[in-house]
Amino acid sequence: MILTAPTNVASKKSQYIALLVPVFLPAIHILILEKFWSDFNVNVNKEHCTCSCWDTVFKGPYEAGVARYKHMYFNATDNTFKIWVITAVCTIVLYECVKNIVRLCFDKQIRYNMMLLFILSMFSHYYSWWSFVNYWNDDFYSQWNHQIFFTVTELYSTSILYTICDRRKEIKKVHLFSIIAVGLTHMLAAGFDQFVINVIGGSGFAHQVIRDLFLMIPDILNIIIPLLEIKNRRLTTKNRYADDPSSFKEILLLVIIVTSGLIIVSLL
Repeated sequence: MILTAPTNVASKKSQYIALLVPVFLPAIHILILEKFWSDFNVNVNKEHCTCSCWDTVFKGPYEAGVARYKHMYFNATDNTFKIWVITAVCTIVLYECVKNIVRLCFDKQIRYNMMLLFILSMFSHYYSWWSFVNYWNDDFYSQWNHQIFFTVTELYSTSILYTICDRRKEIKKVHLFSIIAVGLTHMLAAGFDQFVINVIGGSGFAHQVIRDLFLMIPDILNIIIPLLEIKNRRLTTKNRYADDPSSFKEILLLVIIVTSGLIIVSLL
């Protein structure tokens, strides 16, 4: 199919905008960390500092033994490869998702409420990527299973949101209830965990409070907005869900799914 001039321009714009997100997101992240953790930052003496924990493989014969200052060190290990793989995959997926969402905006085919939820979910995915990078980098795995559960369920919810951002795609009731189930599970699991301690109890540092709020607010909206969508559809479209189970069965199934999720989290 031959693209018309306006379509081609919109496609190029969406590509450029999508490229900016993975390029600048880590930089913004580190700038924020530098602000919050300024009291813990160390001034590095580039002339006299050394690193003895670097295997120098990627420098080959040019440098061996205890190395002088580098802006970036990495060792040739399995974990370094895992970090590279997850970073490459996440970067490509982020670029493609943002590109398509922006393109839907240009084409005026976007569902803005679902786009809002999709955008808000990006923080939790970025947090997951950063967590896995640190787990592998530090060989610290005490929260690994816990993080896997939240990441997989969040990916499932976000994949649904990504699909139904397109106005041309039908929103099925199973989509909305899946989003609600994941959001409710995450909200309750976090509510019994760090959110209560850090935010409500006031025991968290500023960066912990902000992190927990940015994780909790999307979960709450993932419950409210789909519920409003269900309500509006029932009011405006008669018999649309005539073949669906009764409200009691829907609520019962939701309770079972959320309870099962909470049990799994408690066992991890």
